[in-house]
Amino acid sequence: MKKIILVVLTVISVTAYSQVQMGTNPAQNQATYLIDNVLIGNGVTTSNHVFTGDSSQIGYFTDSLGLIGFTEGFVLSTGSVDSIGKIGADTMPWWNYIYDSAWNIIDSTPSIQTYHLTTNFSGNGDVDLLTIANSVPGLISQTFSVSSTGDAAILEFDFVPSADTIKFNYVFASEEYLGFVNSPYNDVFSFFISGPGITGPYASPANFPGGAINIAEVPNSSPSLPITISTVNDTLNSQYYNHDTIAAASAFNGFTDVFTAKAVVIPCNVYHIKLAIADGSDDSYDSGVFFEAGSFDATEPGALNVNTVTSDILCFGDTTGTAQLCIAGGVGLNCSLNGKILKSKIFNEIFVQPASGDSGVALGAVYASMAKQKKKLPVKKRYNHFLGYRFSDSNYKTFIKKNNIRYKKVKNIHNETAKILSKGKIVGWFQGAAEFGPRALGNRSILCKPYPANIKDHVNKRVKFRENFRPFAPSI
Repeated sequence: MKKIILVVLTVISVTAYSQVQMGTNPAQNQATYLIDNVLIGNGVTTSNHVFTGDSSQIGYFTDSLGLIGFTEGFVLSTGSVDSIGKIGADTMPWWNYIYDSAWNIIDSTPSIQTYHLTTNFSGNGDVDLLTIANSVPGLISQTFSVSSTGDAAILEFDFVPSADTIKFNYVFASEEYLGFVNSPYNDVFSFFISGPGITGPYASPANFPGGAINIAEVPNSSPSLPITISTVNDTLNSQYYNHDTIAAASAFNGFTDVFTAKAVVIPCNVYHIKLAIADGSDDSYDSGVFFEAGSFDATEPGALNVNTVTSDILCFGDTTGTAQLCIAGGVGLNCSLNGKILKSKIFNEIFVQPASGDSGVALGAVYASMAKQKKKLPVKKRYNHFLGYRFSDSNYKTFIKKNNIRYKKVKNIHNETAKILSKGKIVGWFQGAAEFGPRALGNRSILCKPYPANIKDHVNKRVKFRENFRPFAPSI
């Protein structure tokens, strides 16, 4: 009788890389940075950022071809994210050889294996994730159960939306595909949101006593299906599944299409969201959720329904799905304040009325008069603020001769001006029509080089005759 011996040989070992590439800058993998500088888009402000898990379970990534579904974002994983961009050590063809007792090959099976993603941190699980994992079998007519969760990675924060709907884009990927579909080994993730108007069965912070709901669900599923390898795969909801054993996109064996998580909220109120993922039943075979950069924002799908002042900033959404702010009045001339409002990302768009001082009252008077007469006047943004007087060459010459001013005409006014500025002299720049409003925007401006530092004091005192703290704007 022949004795059969199974021997597995690997032909060659290499390290190659998929399209997804993980960031190597430690600062980019901090929770606050990933939330405010990567995830958050428009119409949302955040606070109280907390990450729970091993620091290697979260990280920034890029995907220049967008094979995972988008080109930039961050990933939350049950394992270390460092290897997600690797194709791995076994990317060359290898074979399972079966020998007889005389070492004759009686069978061989060719295979291609990508980088094996498996990490064990012996980390804690999450009670709500376990509940969601065990809700899946009954919803898809299966009988398996997930015994526990572990190595949970949880990112949570508070946020204030400026409109009545928040949304963000994500992709689920797993090394468990497809070998553990409909088995106890199902990693699980959820997005738990809590706050005003939300009542749910899952735990929420003390400041949000109504409980939380999960907004990570298979699109158009009824009843709603949580997303695991058993609810999106090559046989169930296969239209959303992408198999990737050659690691074209990442080292995970498979991944979903881009899904969008949405929730109805009350504008200008504080909400809490918990993004969580964990291993199911054991700590082997990693899974991850990719979040698209800039996709977490607030939109207004319906008619304008709120106009609330929060922290002295108008907070609202409009019918085009954007949160917009128009600033007028003397406060609109505060460039520093305008810059801070712009960087806050509360609003999708900001427009500062150029004549924000008393002269701009004329505009409001016109609109008020038209409204009183029940007449409509179209509202349009003007980006051409040069509405004042314009002078011709003959006007210049008449004025110069009348006031006995020496002058010369040069071929290249820009080069000549640069030479004068380089010598530390101050230039009065006069061209085209005057600016509408008190701010110099390039047609009626005083120019000087930005150094030495005391040049600012000199212009304020000797030319502008104003206080030393008054600022200047850079011009390129």
